[in-house]
Amino acid sequence: YDPTGGEFYGEPLVGERLVDGEYQRIEMSHESDERVWGHSDVLNLDLWWDDGELRFWDPVSESWLLNHEEEKERADAAEARADAEVFARLDAETRADAEMLARLDAETRVAELEEELRRLREG
Repeated sequence: YDPTGGEFYGEPLVGERLVDGEYQRIEMSHESDERVWGHSDVLNLDLWWDDGELRFWDPVSESWLLNHEEEKERADAAEARADAEVFARLDAETRADAEMLARLDAETRVAELEEELRRLREG
């Protein structure tokens, strides 16, 4: 893999596999948009040189494997979603607790007023 596009090594992407003790080149395809790719049977992935970046394509899932930055962004987003869920649950629990306390206060006040009314009637 040559991130300069071949300026340093002469080719942007070269692959080899060991066959019977000798290295044989993996066939590379050159796209019209200057991307280069080849398939690794060992990894069962397509390796791509794309604008100076080495990327991996999974032909089974038909999707790109995430690079380091993309994986970090995905993990950060998942963590933010998890945090939001926790805060939402806490908020819901806090509201439920407040509603329960308000109901208990109202029931206590009703009981006090009923007791006062009974005393006044007996009085």
